Amino acid sequence: MTNASKHWLAVGIMLACATGASAQVGGTPGGRDGHYVGIGVGVNKGFTLCPKLNVSGFRVSGGQVQYRNFRGSIGANGYVSIPYRGAWLTGRFEGTEFHGEIEQKSSLAARGSACAHSLSLKLEGS
Repeated sequence: MTNASKHWLAVGIMLACATGASAQVGGTPGGRDGHYVGIGVGVNKGFTLCPKLNVSGFRVSGGQVQYRNFRGSIGANGYVSIPYRGAWLTGRFEGTEFHGEIEQKSSLAARGSACAHSLSLKLEGS
């Protein structure tokens, strides 16, 4: 292998490493860790009126999400899809923000009524 080949091989390896590190928040798997706060705007589905939701206590640690009774893993590309007793927490982490939705079936679910909140959260301190 020539010196020029070795040089370009080294450059390629450095670029690959830099690209892989930048694909994760903060360059580390735990870069999303912390408490997220924000709001959930009611999305009316059916005839249910959904009030605004102030979100706190949304916690991420080691690639795991915990919010109220929802507990689950952060998947590929920052996606979350966590069920709990007929309700779903779905969304995606982008940098220090989480955008998603909580959808819950109401007691009138038999008639197609559901309440959903569109979430917009930020990592505290960011």
